[in-house]
Amino acid sequence: MPLSGYASSASYTRARSRMPLFAAVWMACAAVVLSYTRAYAQAAPAAPANGAAAESDAVANGRKLVIRRGHGTKAQMAALIAGTRDPQDRAKLTAMLGRLPAKDVQAGDFDAPLADADAQVRLAAVAALGARPEAAAADRLEKLLASDPSAGVRMAAAFWLGAPGREAAASALGTALSQDKDSQVRLQAAQSLSRLGTSRAKSLLRAAANDSDERVRAWAR
Repeated sequence: MPLSGYASSASYTRARSRMPLFAAVWMACAAVVLSYTRAYAQAAPAAPANGAAAESDAVANGRKLVIRRGHGTKAQMAALIAGTRDPQDRAKLTAMLGRLPAKDVQAGDFDAPLADADAQVRLAAVAALGARPEAAAADRLEKLLASDPSAGVRMAAAFWLGAPGREAAASALGTALSQDKDSQVRLQAAQSLSRLGTSRAKSLLRAAANDSDERVRAWAR
């Protein structure tokens, strides 16, 4: 909404004061997304550029499978992920799995990467689930937001739970907003509640008026 559309000077001033906050939040989101951007970029079905380090056999095989998309591709990708020791390769393969057509992949196909011991693999799985609209994907993101040991993973889950159509995630975001020990996660939960925009989300957001972090309190006003 253009600033000129605000009804009063008070609203205009408040909107202007929040502009830096919006920018700060989106920068924080970008920092999380950046942690698995490399996995996405390398997951594209293309050979490494000239002079680049040779990729592992597992990743090379994953590329071939994604390009061919034949019968049994999903099962073969799952086997590659399970049999790969390098966490960076597992993250790349998980991102590749997310590139398969939505009709061929279900949320449950990411359960193994979501339980991976390495956070970068879980981040790749979160990114893949974040683009999926079904309730099963949101359910898994909510569980990660509540219990994942990595603040980065919880923050990424909170980000995707604020996507359009996920209004039912307000309660999970509200719990994170009130209970998560990491201020960055609480900040992302607040921003996602604001994006949802429902009366329930706004009520949960206002409950953070006494948060220890000034940035979170600003979103509760």
